[in-house]
Amino acid sequence: MRILRHLLAVLVFAALFAGAWQFTHRNGTEVSIDFFFWTTPPIAIWAALLFAWGIGAVCTLSLLVLPIARSSLAARRYRKALAGLESEIHQLRNLPLAGSVEDAPGDALAAPTERSA
Repeated sequence: MRILRHLLAVLVFAALFAGAWQFTHRNGTEVSIDFFFWTTPPIAIWAALLFAWGIGAVCTLSLLVLPIARSSLAARRYRKALAGLESEIHQLRNLPLAGSVEDAPGDALAAPTERSA
């Protein structure tokens, strides 16, 4: 099974490498991009597409950072609250039961008994 997994990983890597190789060679034509008052020097189409994809990925990630940060901070607050509640439960488990307090001899919380003089 391990060999099959490694073979699959090598095949996927080889397919991605071959695809990238073909993409760069088939889209090697140089273009100049005009954007309002700015014009790029001639660059390959694959480089322009890669740059556009990178800018889109950065913009998308910048929009997702705030919600991800909020959810991780909320999860941290919930974990801390849960740990506090679990600690309280463990402390309550160590307390004696109400009926067993009176039965325990020599306990300071036990009801005082009458002493014979």
